[in-house]
Amino acid sequence: MAERYYPLGVQSFEDIIRNNFYYVDKTEQLYRLVKANKFVFLSRPRRFGKSLMINTLKSYFQGRKDLFAGLKIEKLEQDWIEYPVIHLDMSGSCENRLDLLHINLNAKLKSQEEKYGIKVSDVDRMGYGTRLSNIIKTANNVAGQQVVLLIDEYDAPMQDNLTYPIALQEVRTIMLDLYGVIKEYSPIIKFVMLTGITKFAQMSIFSKLNNITDISMDPRYETLCGITQEEMETYFSEGLNELAKAKNETREETISHIKQMYDGYHFTEALTDIYNPYSLIHVLASRRYDNFWFASGTPTMLLRMMQKFDFPITELDDIETDVSRFEKPMEQMNDVVPLLYQSGYITIKDYELEFDTYVLGIPNEEVRKGLAVSLYEYYKPSGYGVRDTLAAAYRKLYRGGTLDDFMLSLRQFYSTIPYNLDNKNEKHYQALFYAAMKSIGAKVDAEKCTANGRIDVVLYMPKEIYIFEFKYQKNLEDALDQLIRKDYKTFFADDPRPVVQIGLNVSPDARTIDSWEKL
Repeated sequence: MAERYYPLGVQSFEDIIRNNFYYVDKTEQLYRLVKANKFVFLSRPRRFGKSLMINTLKSYFQGRKDLFAGLKIEKLEQDWIEYPVIHLDMSGSCENRLDLLHINLNAKLKSQEEKYGIKVSDVDRMGYGTRLSNIIKTANNVAGQQVVLLIDEYDAPMQDNLTYPIALQEVRTIMLDLYGVIKEYSPIIKFVMLTGITKFAQMSIFSKLNNITDISMDPRYETLCGITQEEMETYFSEGLNELAKAKNETREETISHIKQMYDGYHFTEALTDIYNPYSLIHVLASRRYDNFWFASGTPTMLLRMMQKFDFPITELDDIETDVSRFEKPMEQMNDVVPLLYQSGYITIKDYELEFDTYVLGIPNEEVRKGLAVSLYEYYKPSGYGVRDTLAAAYRKLYRGGTLDDFMLSLRQFYSTIPYNLDNKNEKHYQALFYAAMKSIGAKVDAEKCTANGRIDVVLYMPKEIYIFEFKYQKNLEDALDQLIRKDYKTFFADDPRPVVQIGLNVSPDARTIDSWEKL
């Protein structure tokens, strides 16, 4: 049997089939999608397989039956008609640069115009919508068949300019001109699919395209992108065995480790577990565990928005809400939850049918640790030197060292936070402590739910459990009194380790811990 390869960075369906890459067969779902719909939109986070799905549809509508040999769709499709396909990939950075947007759009449309022999004498005077109209009509005339329109990452230009209000307004106007003509040509269109991160209903550019079906939260299509547990164990069985051998684990231990790191996405109330495909493929190819998806994109804007809306990392779990909250327009952002959900940093964790409400939270350990590391880097308390000192103190405490030394290092750590950051409440100090501990590999929880309330931070050691109660601009007695009243240690009654409770107060003048005491 010929050796198979992992499709790292490969988004061409033809390349995957021709060059013996692993391919998770989604073609039966795609077939049923195409037969049941005409105008479709799917929202998923970045690097979740949207581009490969679009490329697969492109090959299907081009009648490339040879590429689908042995796949599920081969037995379902009888006609294999070749349709003219207009494929527009809207990715390409244009952050606060309208000139780059115009260059990109011109290049994409010119490629389609040349394909159908369209000559445009003055592109500067002709709107993008007019040019797309000409492409659709000409493709229909030349091929004598209805046209297929596939638009990948349709919202990328808007995403690039979310924090630039003036540029965003101009980009939306340009996109309205481009996309607004699609509905007019419905009689000569066979199928339209758009993918992106932001839901189409959230962008007023789609006010004219009101006949599109949003399948983003349709349970029938929940697994179109991403990899299920069954798919992972079926298609990547050999890779799982190889990873287990490389890590000196059993197969079951490896699957459990991968699940903890990269599983946990849910996109509908059906709550089908879905793995991040980007991370899963990379961990199997490299045979090492790492934050692959998170490392592929820096969430600077996300962290900036979390700070702006006073939404610390410690509050990213157990968010109870209805669907309207996480489907709100990001272009009218007054809440960071839509950005967190649509970007893949939180996901659906539970659904309550009786009240039609959702519980949102961080999907897995890759995202949790990645957020912690990124949050630390965003705050950058005098670089990594101070964090390394705190890490060394943590390791000493882990091995039986004194709490006094650890708290001294924590005090020094806080004193390096820049003045220009908004950290005027206890949540920021709590969140930064959690992020620093998580980023160095400590086992730590924040906002731990108990019958008596939420614990600020819990730090787990081999021989002790440490509970931290933070206060800001108050006094140490308030922290100690809360620890006594709430009696958090009873939550760990079944754990043989002794529980050490620590109250601390942060001074706004010194911007660090001014007093602490253990119970």
